[in-house]
Amino acid sequence: MMETVFPSSVLRHLTSELGGGFLTTNELLTKCVEIARDKKAINIMTMDLSGITLICDHFLLMTASNTRQGQALSDYMAEGLKELAHPPLRIEGYKEGRWILLDFGSIVVHIFQEEERKYYNLERLWGDAKMQLINSNGLLRSPSFES
Repeated sequence: MMETVFPSSVLRHLTSELGGGFLTTNELLTKCVEIARDKKAINIMTMDLSGITLICDHFLLMTASNTRQGQALSDYMAEGLKELAHPPLRIEGYKEGRWILLDFGSIVVHIFQEEERKYYNLERLWGDAKMQLINSNGLLRSPSFES
């Protein structure tokens, strides 16, 4: 069975008909970063996967200091984007809270506990992606990895 793919102009129209605004991928990514910073996520990193995979355009990685903070980040992000007519398509790992994944289509948000982030090391796995680390002031910089 083939999946129907709509051009962005049709999606904009459908979204506005449903009462929501249309956010570009960059606007959606910016909003996700704002929410992560508001909820005190640490080690926030964007990974540009466009041209590397068809899964999505960007990963947004962050670390939560404990399970409850990870779940709060997930809740706040899902609700905040739902208000902008962009609810997550899928949420995985919420109950355990060790690695929560929110799929927004063009962006997949990964909320890790420190141990899981080190173990799965998506930064190395997707090493071909353009990565930017976001500091507490929201400024972007390219990360440097230790060998």
